[in-house]
Amino acid sequence: MARLRDSLAGWSPSASAGTSDPLAALAASELAGLSVAGLTRRRVVGIAASLLVAWIMFAFVQQVGEAAAITARADALRAANLELEFKVVAAQEELVRIQGSAYIEQQARGYRLGTSREIPFVLEAEAPPLGPDAPGSAGNRVGAEASSSSPLESWLSLLFGPIR
Repeated sequence: MARLRDSLAGWSPSASAGTSDPLAALAASELAGLSVAGLTRRRVVGIAASLLVAWIMFAFVQQVGEAAAITARADALRAANLELEFKVVAAQEELVRIQGSAYIEQQARGYRLGTSREIPFVLEAEAPPLGPDAPGSAGNRVGAEASSSSPLESWLSLLFGPIR
């Protein structure tokens, strides 16, 4: 406001160049140098530079996030590959065990292909475990430790002796 007063103080009709309105003359001479809403060229360049830096930072953060996600996915794939390797090794060991003569003979007994002295039997898959008071049970012996074996293992150790 003070600048406007100072501009009007030095106004003369001869300086208006044919206009009788002092504000029109002032608009023609003084307003050209004033910034619009306080935005100078320096401020506009600063705002543009700030927006550019913010955009670059946003793009960089987005790229870092994508790289972290890809790294996590690669780690998950490595872990899955390691698990598959263990499964392959276990399957190969099982194949060697299944191809052994002891396993083949034991499975043949289930189809009554044993010797003539053997009594064939097949234990059901859903067979209940032996009770604690079953004949020959380790629970009947004093000081015996409880064993956690499946019903099949119990029957096999009863028929063929304990595993050494």
